[in-house]
Amino acid sequence: MIRTSATVFINRPIETVYRFVSEDFFENYPRWSPEVIRLEQTSEGPVRIGTTGWQIRRDRGVRNEASFRVNECTPLRTISFVSMTGPSFTVRYSFETAPRGTRLTFSFELKPELFMRPAQRAIQAAFDDDSRRVVDTIRSLLETSLSPGQASSPDAGEELSLIHISEPTRPTT
Repeated sequence: MIRTSATVFINRPIETVYRFVSEDFFENYPRWSPEVIRLEQTSEGPVRIGTTGWQIRRDRGVRNEASFRVNECTPLRTISFVSMTGPSFTVRYSFETAPRGTRLTFSFELKPELFMRPAQRAIQAAFDDDSRRVVDTIRSLLETSLSPGQASSPDAGEELSLIHISEPTRPTT
């Protein structure tokens, strides 16, 4: 089994972090995981235990497809996803209130398929790096894009830049 985790402090209330990662997962996941080429929620309703999804990713040049479901969802505490297709994986996001913010922990477990076992150490190192990148990207998105209490829609926090173009002034003669 390959296991990795990374923890980060986010200077945002737990409600904001939880909503961004869990409740708005299908809108925001591609923002912190650029390997996602396509993501779909395949069940109806809000994200909760039993919610299913499907994704296509390109990890280090390799395209893979996976169906997954939410197997644990405790508001403001945790959300966990498990694969429904091979290889077998579990992804978990845990949330903890911290002074002036939230402590977010991302955990990933993979049961390597037989063909992966010779490269298990390299895979472990890559997943360690990826786990750190995941939490750092979520923190960056939340701390730079969202002000406290702001909605977590994909357009939230994007600034509109206005450029004023004036007519050139003509010299008076």
